[in-house]
Amino acid sequence: MRDAKRLFPWSGNQKQLTQAFVTALHLDPEEAQIACLLRLLEGFIFQTTGDEPFESGLIHFLAVLGIDESTKRPRAAPDFSYMLAGVVYCTRVLAVEILLPAATRKERQLRSQERENFITIRRKYLVDGSYSPFSEMLSLLAYSKHIALNAANTPMSMWSNNRDTLYLRGQPIQLLAFQAMVAGVLQKAENYLWEELLWTPARGDRF
Repeated sequence: MRDAKRLFPWSGNQKQLTQAFVTALHLDPEEAQIACLLRLLEGFIFQTTGDEPFESGLIHFLAVLGIDESTKRPRAAPDFSYMLAGVVYCTRVLAVEILLPAATRKERQLRSQERENFITIRRKYLVDGSYSPFSEMLSLLAYSKHIALNAANTPMSMWSNNRDTLYLRGQPIQLLAFQAMVAGVLQKAENYLWEELLWTPARGDRF
């Protein structure tokens, strides 16, 4: 993590926007914090990288996200593609909110100039082949999906040798913790049945 922080590729006014957002978190009301956050995200999403995708802070973040913290190795395509798909979806939603704020869209219809401006910026930053962070994310998602679909059909879950730990997508789940979770759910369901349906809140009155 120390190397990830040291090598982070700040570009333009991204660092200043980040510092302003951190300050806003401690001093400003929520509405101002959200506005500050959107300005910060705008600085990272609407950026061109040319032939150097790792000049983008977003791509740098994805590179770090692609490392399995338990094994200290790159994640396999099936374990990374769903994370990447989530980032792509969230980036799309945030980009639309930055360009066409929901509050403005609700108040009135978009003017033709606003639509043209949205289409122009979308073509420049939010489509495949635009030499932008989002374009690189789309390519990475396509590659990871292709690898995942063509890889051997390896199981997504497996048991440890002593059978006390289940690994789901590489994440360990202790059997005792799972049993405790199930027992807790059953206990809550039983209490709800007695208290809400049988009107018997006192445990001593139950059979």
